[in-house]
Amino acid sequence: MKKFSLLLITAVLTSLTSYSQDKPYRVGLTFGLPNLVGLNLEYVSPALNNKLAATLDYSSIKLNDEEIDFNYSYFELGGNYYFGQKSKGLYGHLSYGRIGFKGEYSDPLYGSGEGKVTLNMVNLMLGAKWGNRLYIRPEVGFASFFNDAIVRVEYTEPTTNLTLIVEEEIPNFLKDGLIYNLGVGLSF
Repeated sequence: MKKFSLLLITAVLTSLTSYSQDKPYRVGLTFGLPNLVGLNLEYVSPALNNKLAATLDYSSIKLNDEEIDFNYSYFELGGNYYFGQKSKGLYGHLSYGRIGFKGEYSDPLYGSGEGKVTLNMVNLMLGAKWGNRLYIRPEVGFASFFNDAIVRVEYTEPTTNLTLIVEEEIPNFLKDGLIYNLGVGLSF
């Protein structure tokens, strides 16, 4: 029984390797909304005749000057389903995304403070991959936020030295909307 199991596992792994495509790994840069600018990774699995791919996007932008520190991060984990053959052309994309904002300021007149918000969302997009080794990839779609989008601001007033906390919910018209990006990268 042990030999049969080992033989079966070897046969399955060999068949998956023989049916896999030449360049299943992709690394690229994406520019757009909500990721602004970031890194994109994709792996096209041999599942469903090389039509199913796992994707990961990551962006992190930090701006610092004398009075303001601003941090923006974006993380996205999802998958693509290619409608054409060999993981090229038109595809559908479904993913989970997370946006994080954090800002700090210090001003002699207005005091110091900190604000932050984390947004969780589901993305549904339509895209196309053109090219083989070097590719370009436009995407357009819709994002829907599913958590309470509350911006929390904490600041110290300079005249009274009191710390105040303000929490505001992001307006509904900013919670759902159009997303898009343009990616360029290499397949290997």
